[in-house]
Amino acid sequence: MKTAAPFTIIVVDHTGQRDVVPSDRLHEMVTTVARIAAREAVAHYIRDAKSVNYRQTASILDSNTAEAGFLRLPDVLKLIPVGKTCWWAGVKSGRFPKSVKLSARCTAWRTDDINRLIASF
Repeated sequence: MKTAAPFTIIVVDHTGQRDVVPSDRLHEMVTTVARIAAREAVAHYIRDAKSVNYRQTASILDSNTAEAGFLRLPDVLKLIPVGKTCWWAGVKSGRFPKSVKLSARCTAWRTDDINRLIASF
């Protein structure tokens, strides 16, 4: 059985500088670039949501803060425009705030935690 010969790839960054990357590091680099791109995309969407939906965001926060200081997932996703799967992956990884179980079938997030998250973007 033949094994594939190692190869190198020439990478050119935004400044035009060239770098040679061995094939065994290629997967690591692609994964890192994908993570950075995903993080930047989420930050971009949140910045857009803050500028476009500022009044809607304020009304959601005001109506829920006065009652209990908690936001349910649909309200959180109105403020932070990501999908449910992305949100739960972010909660699991620590990128987004941890949830609070209000009952066996009721999960919410503290309004203060969501406000801090929005302010960090």
